[in-house]
Amino acid sequence: MDKQVAGRLADEQLDAWQRGTTYPELAYADDNSSSTTRELVADGVTYAITSTVYREQGQQAYTMSVRVTVAGKKSLFRSAVSRHGRMFPDGRFAPGA
Repeated sequence: MDKQVAGRLADEQLDAWQRGTTYPELAYADDNSSSTTRELVADGVTYAITSTVYREQGQQAYTMSVRVTVAGKKSLFRSAVSRHGRMFPDGRFAPGA
C-alpha cells in the first residue's frame, strides 16, 4: 500500500465528510449504522475506505474516523492509514481528535 496515496484519500474523505454532514446526521448514523465502507481505485490500487462515527460515553462530540486499507487483503496485521476528527453540537469540527 502506498501510504502517501492512502493518507491523501483519508484526508480528502474526512474533509468531504465533515463539510457535508451535520451533527444531527451523525447522531442518526451513530444510532443506526455507524460504519460504512466503499471502494475507490487510485493509482491502479483498489482501496477500502471505512468511515465510522461514534460518541464516547458522557461526551457530546461525535468522533469521525476514516480508515483506508487495500481492499480484499486479509491479514491479521494489515496496513491502514487513519484520520480522525470531532464534531461538536454547535457544528464546530476539530481535526485530529
